[in-house]
Amino acid sequence: RATIRNLIKKKERAVESLVKKYGGFDSDKKEYLRNCIYSLADNSSYLAFCQQPIDEALALLRKYFKPNEAECKEFSLGISSGVGGARLSHDHRRQYQYVMQSLLLWRAITHDMFKLWMLCE
Repeated sequence: RATIRNLIKKKERAVESLVKKYGGFDSDKKEYLRNCIYSLADNSSYLAFCQQPIDEALALLRKYFKPNEAECKEFSLGISSGVGGARLSHDHRRQYQYVMQSLLLWRAITHDMFKLWMLCE
Protein backbone atom coordinates (compact mmCIF):
# COMPACT_ATOMS: atom_id res chain seq x y z
CA ARG A 1 0.00 0.00 0.00
CA ALA A 2 2.82 2.39 0.83
CA THR A 3 4.52 1.53 -2.45
CA ILE A 4 1.39 2.42 -4.41
CA ARG A 5 1.05 5.70 -2.51
CA ASN A 6 4.67 6.56 -3.31
CA LEU A 7 4.17 5.75 -7.00
CA ILE A 8 1.08 7.96 -7.11
CA LYS A 9 2.99 10.83 -5.48
CA LYS A 10 5.86 10.34 -7.93
CA LYS A 11 3.41 10.44 -10.86
CA GLU A 12 1.78 13.61 -9.49
CA ARG A 13 5.19 15.29 -9.15
CA ALA A 14 6.05 14.31 -12.74
CA VAL A 15 2.75 15.69 -14.04
CA GLU A 16 3.22 18.97 -12.17
CA SER A 17 6.79 19.21 -13.42
CA LEU A 18 5.58 18.90 -17.03
CA VAL A 19 2.76 21.38 -16.43
CA LYS A 20 5.18 23.86 -14.89
CA LYS A 21 7.65 23.44 -17.76
CA TYR A 22 5.19 23.61 -20.66
CA GLY A 23 2.10 25.26 -19.23
CA GLY A 24 3.41 28.80 -19.10
CA PHE A 25 1.54 31.30 -16.92
CA ASP A 26 -1.96 30.69 -18.27
CA SER A 27 -3.98 28.66 -15.75
CA ASP A 28 -6.38 27.42 -18.48
CA LYS A 29 -3.44 26.15 -20.53
CA LYS A 30 -2.01 24.41 -17.46
CA GLU A 31 -5.33 22.71 -16.75
CA TYR A 32 -5.67 21.62 -20.39
CA LEU A 33 -2.14 20.19 -20.35
CA ARG A 34 -2.82 18.38 -17.07
CA ASN A 35 -5.99 16.84 -18.54
CA CYS A 36 -4.07 15.70 -21.64
CA ILE A 37 -1.43 13.99 -19.52
CA TYR A 38 -4.04 12.24 -17.38
CA SER A 39 -5.86 11.17 -20.53
CA LEU A 40 -2.69 9.48 -21.79
CA ALA A 41 -2.33 7.72 -18.45
CA ASP A 42 -5.96 6.58 -18.60
CA ASN A 43 -5.35 5.06 -22.04
CA SER A 44 -2.27 3.21 -20.81
CA SER A 45 -4.16 1.84 -17.82
CA TYR A 46 -7.09 0.80 -19.97
CA LEU A 47 -4.84 -1.07 -22.39
CA ALA A 48 -2.98 -2.76 -19.54
CA PHE A 49 -6.18 -4.04 -17.96
CA CYS A 50 -8.24 -4.79 -21.08
CA GLN A 51 -5.84 -5.64 -23.89
CA GLN A 52 -3.15 -7.46 -21.92
CA PRO A 53 -5.41 -10.41 -20.93
CA ILE A 54 -6.36 -10.85 -24.58
CA ASP A 55 -2.69 -10.84 -25.57
CA GLU A 56 -2.04 -13.46 -22.90
CA ALA A 57 -4.92 -15.63 -24.15
CA LEU A 58 -3.56 -15.38 -27.71
CA ALA A 59 -0.11 -16.41 -26.50
CA LEU A 60 -1.58 -19.40 -24.63
CA LEU A 61 -3.61 -20.44 -27.67
CA ARG A 62 -0.52 -20.31 -29.89
CA LYS A 63 1.66 -22.07 -27.31
CA TYR A 64 -0.60 -24.98 -26.37
CA PHE A 65 -2.65 -25.66 -29.52
CA LYS A 66 -1.71 -26.37 -33.09
CA PRO A 67 -3.82 -24.57 -35.69
CA ASN A 68 -4.57 -27.51 -37.98
CA GLU A 69 -4.97 -30.50 -35.70
CA ALA A 70 -5.02 -31.45 -32.06
CA GLU A 71 -2.09 -33.42 -30.67
CA CYS A 72 -4.56 -35.77 -29.04
CA LYS A 73 -8.32 -35.98 -28.53
CA GLU A 74 -8.12 -34.42 -25.04
CA PHE A 75 -6.56 -31.26 -26.49
CA SER A 76 -8.99 -30.86 -29.38
CA LEU A 77 -10.87 -27.59 -29.57
CA GLY A 78 -13.52 -29.27 -31.73
CA ILE A 79 -17.13 -29.06 -30.61
CA SER A 80 -20.10 -31.28 -31.42
CA SER A 81 -23.72 -30.24 -31.56
CA GLY A 82 -25.64 -31.39 -28.49
CA VAL A 83 -22.52 -32.06 -26.42
CA GLY A 84 -21.89 -29.77 -23.46
CA GLY A 85 -24.47 -27.26 -24.68
CA ALA A 86 -22.90 -26.80 -28.13
CA ARG A 87 -25.36 -26.00 -30.89
CA LEU A 88 -22.85 -26.25 -33.72
CA SER A 89 -20.25 -28.76 -34.80
CA HIS A 90 -16.73 -27.65 -35.68
CA ASP A 91 -13.56 -29.62 -36.02
CA HIS A 92 -10.41 -28.52 -34.18
CA ARG A 93 -9.07 -26.50 -37.12
CA ARG A 94 -12.26 -24.46 -37.58
CA GLN A 95 -12.73 -23.86 -33.85
CA TYR A 96 -9.07 -22.81 -33.48
CA GLN A 97 -9.56 -20.26 -36.28
CA TYR A 98 -12.80 -19.04 -34.67
CA VAL A 99 -11.12 -18.55 -31.29
CA MET A 100 -8.10 -16.86 -32.88
CA GLN A 101 -10.25 -14.50 -34.96
CA SER A 102 -12.48 -13.67 -31.97
CA LEU A 103 -9.49 -12.81 -29.79
CA LEU A 104 -7.86 -10.74 -32.54
CA LEU A 105 -11.13 -8.87 -33.09
CA TRP A 106 -11.48 -8.09 -29.38
CA ARG A 107 -7.84 -7.02 -29.27
CA ALA A 108 -8.43 -4.57 -32.14
CA ILE A 109 -11.62 -3.25 -30.53
CA THR A 110 -10.01 -2.72 -27.13
CA HIS A 111 -6.99 -1.08 -28.76
CA ASP A 112 -9.21 1.51 -30.48
CA MET A 113 -11.87 1.88 -27.78
CA PHE A 114 -10.18 4.81 -26.06
CA LYS A 115 -9.94 6.58 -29.42
CA LEU A 116 -13.69 6.06 -29.86
CA TRP A 117 -14.41 7.46 -26.40
CA MET A 118 -12.25 10.47 -27.16
CA LEU A 119 -14.04 11.14 -30.46
CA CYS A 120 -17.42 10.85 -28.73
CA GLU A 121 -16.48 13.52 -26.21
